[in-house]
Amino acid sequence: MRRDGTDYGRKLLAFPAGHVDPGETVTACALRETAEELALCLIRAICVLPA
Repeated sequence: MRRDGTDYGRKLLAFPAGHVDPGETVTACALRETAEELALCLIRAICVLPA
């Protein structure tokens, strides 16, 4: 995603960003912001790593 709307970092690539809504988890916020800003639907997966 290209940054725009501000002179800071203009025309550079950036990750989707935003604020966590009240009662929202950080993970839910990341998924929502990605959907809003990039029009991508991501599915939350549980990753199990070997011990």
